[in-house]
Amino acid sequence: MASGKAVNVVILCGGFGHDLRDEIRVDTNNAAQQADGTVSGLKRTVLLGSTGDERVNPALAPVFAKKNVEYILRSLEGAKRLQPLNQHVFFVINDCDKPMFVSEEGSLFAECSDLGFSASRNIICNGARKASEWRGQLGDLAAALPTVGGASPLVAMTGGVSLLPGFNMQRVIEHSLVRNLDTVAYSQLTRTDCVLLNAAGVARLHTVVPADGTVVVPPLASVAAAGAPTPGLLAAEQLLVLKQGTLPKVPGLLEELAAGPGGEPGGPASVLPALAAALLRSGTPVAGVQMGAGRLRLESARALDYADRFMHFFLWHMRPEGDGESGDEADDADDGRAAETLNAMYGPVLEDTGKLAATVRDFDKVYFGGEGDTLIRTGDGVLGTTMLKKFKLPSTFYMTTYRRTCADLMR
Repeated sequence: MASGKAVNVVILCGGFGHDLRDEIRVDTNNAAQQADGTVSGLKRTVLLGSTGDERVNPALAPVFAKKNVEYILRSLEGAKRLQPLNQHVFFVINDCDKPMFVSEEGSLFAECSDLGFSASRNIICNGARKASEWRGQLGDLAAALPTVGGASPLVAMTGGVSLLPGFNMQRVIEHSLVRNLDTVAYSQLTRTDCVLLNAAGVARLHTVVPADGTVVVPPLASVAAAGAPTPGLLAAEQLLVLKQGTLPKVPGLLEELAAGPGGEPGGPASVLPALAAALLRSGTPVAGVQMGAGRLRLESARALDYADRFMHFFLWHMRPEGDGESGDEADDADDGRAAETLNAMYGPVLEDTGKLAATVRDFDKVYFGGEGDTLIRTGDGVLGTTMLKKFKLPSTFYMTTYRRTCADLMR
């Protein structure tokens, strides 16, 4: 494959997240009885739609006061083959969510206005205004293929994964393309991952089995539904890199999966790893590429809360030495930094896997309310509101400068 070949990306932002919605309804009803109401307020910001007809779109979920999809876009800025992003990145969305993606002027994401996206060029609507009209994740991919075309390799991913600043998306893409391989990203499940998966997330979880574990991008012997998640399993992520030559096969495989068992929207055969499994069954080799550090899960109500809080914690505690920012000003400074600067700052941090793992352990102890990994292992503990008060961070840490000033005035 030519070293400078451009690549297209489809970010699947459709779906109605009713499993998440039902979890959040329970959490907010319970949390409303708590004195501080923190969890209740946080979770209600995730629900979209009118009362009684709520839905959840993880791509739009607030993570550290930003739409989750913004973190994905900023990570894509670090991949050279995708530039300029507004020529190579496409979003598949529900028709009913279009007002939340598109401004009145027709541009996308005011927070990412520097990227030059437009509704006419970059948005693909899947026709769904209610859950019964949605054809599932792979149905959204099928809807995108005619627009995206087959002239370039394709990265397909969902808007339901959150990525820390500094996440190395270029590594994932390059490992695939320089070897001219169809790949599915994978990672090793941790105890925390297993706790943060809900029942629906478990049902859609797939594992990968490398045929040769000694190479960087191993050929896969199988991609299959996981069953019960356990720490140490190699789990397929919702991210595929497909060669240009493979794309003509994809529509037929998508039709077969939709018509087969588990192919209904939200079923185990309706997600991107199922397409990787179908490619393998058809005789097309598929390899695995490690996702690497910096991925946060959003498959459950607890996972959404965890990602939001960990993003705060990460940006605060993992700030590189000598950055020049400290105290309450640090989070505000990040809001104004260019993605290139943030990726350069935090990229080396994510590469220091030992330090990152220690930071995750420290956060988990506080979040789950334990002094070890017992609560993480069993899944017990609280959503974090009570124990997070033990952080040695000021109460105004999570505020913008404006809100912090108002809070000071009201004391």
